[in-house]
Amino acid sequence: MKEIKHFINGAFVDSASGRTFEDINPVNGQVIGRVHEAGRAEVDAAVRAARAALKGPWGKMTVAERAEILHRVADGVTARFDEFLE
Repeated sequence: MKEIKHFINGAFVDSASGRTFEDINPVNGQVIGRVHEAGRAEVDAAVRAARAALKGPWGKMTVAERAEILHRVADGVTARFDEFLE
């Protein structure tokens, strides 16, 4: 069964609480994975990581430069769409 963790500061991490919930396929009602539940610790860590990222190259880029990067990411996701469905 697929386990979905948080992606914070470049790493996949478990919930600090250890709590998870089922990810259910809405088409057939089958459980397709377990998702780590976010709490205050995960939100705080993600916000700290985001603020730190803005002090680096990302924060110095123009909106147009950031948009270009995000469009390339979106193109990559689209190209691997079927893989993400698994």
